[in-house]
Amino acid sequence: MSIIEKALDKALGRTDDDAVAEDDQHAGAPQAPEVEVQDTVAHDAVPSVSEDEAGLATPSPQPEVVEESPPAEEHSTAARETPIEESPTEGPIHALDWEVLNSHGYVSAMDSPLFGTFERVSRPVLANAFSGSRAGIQRGNLLLVTSSRAGEGKTFTALNLALSLTLADPAAKVLLVDTDTEKSSLSRLVGLADQSGLSELLESKNQRLQDLIRNTDRPGLRILPAGQSKQKGYGLLSSSAIMKFAKELAKLHPGLLVIFDAPPLLDVAETASLAMQVGQVLVVVEVEMTPQIVVREALAKLEFCNVVGCVLNKATQAQSAEDEDVSLAFGYGLYQPELGED
Repeated sequence: MSIIEKALDKALGRTDDDAVAEDDQHAGAPQAPEVEVQDTVAHDAVPSVSEDEAGLATPSPQPEVVEESPPAEEHSTAARETPIEESPTEGPIHALDWEVLNSHGYVSAMDSPLFGTFERVSRPVLANAFSGSRAGIQRGNLLLVTSSRAGEGKTFTALNLALSLTLADPAAKVLLVDTDTEKSSLSRLVGLADQSGLSELLESKNQRLQDLIRNTDRPGLRILPAGQSKQKGYGLLSSSAIMKFAKELAKLHPGLLVIFDAPPLLDVAETASLAMQVGQVLVVVEVEMTPQIVVREALAKLEFCNVVGCVLNKATQAQSAEDEDVSLAFGYGLYQPELGED
């Protein structure tokens, strides 16, 4: 049993007998990719507001990714013909509701207890994003955040990571994309649920990205809402249009980090297809609640992804401090207050 599996047993409250039983059940199943090792823990949050910063610059060449043939689609989604262009430097500023975010543990100031935690989470993410090509990581500046099931804290993690990155570095450029075209949890959380976004971009040949991105009052942070899809289900997430979108985003700007807040892997099959279009995947695991066999099943869907990391959510400081294997293998115990999002 690897350190990852031992950590899962301890973090999720499993006994050795339970682990053996689950291994027997799991025999013959696809093997999950090796999970990137990270470390540490924290708790809570505070406030802040600012002005927007300069937009994205001219793209520079990035390593190409060998494209696989897109899976057959139930809906005919025409690939966009309008190329992606850089985001405007000026435009309306969308004010985030800092009072609401603050009260539910989102990072809004550098003295927030969670700021240090997410700053540590961001280190390997940034290293892979902007130096990863030397290690063979392609599209490292595209990060997908997901979970096994709904309610584990993927939206909490994705937004907090974006807030922490732009708070720590005034020059940081982060584009946060809500890819949950059905629930739109992130879009609702930031007050953009009624705005056009990703769905319109993928469904229309002439829609421009720069017209859909929302600048926010956190400098460097821009958000692409989920939008109002004309289709039911998640077919757009495995369409040729989103493959083209991901390819263009990876080349848009050498200093841009794109974070996709994606639906859970075991609830939405198309999330695994989208994961293959990015360079990094972060899987959020709810400590002591998500069975190990469920995590393994989710990770097995990511076997062809470049880099896969895990974050333990809803863990206490004591839990991670008392178990070195857990903190080393899974990194960060993040507290998620109830807010109704995934």
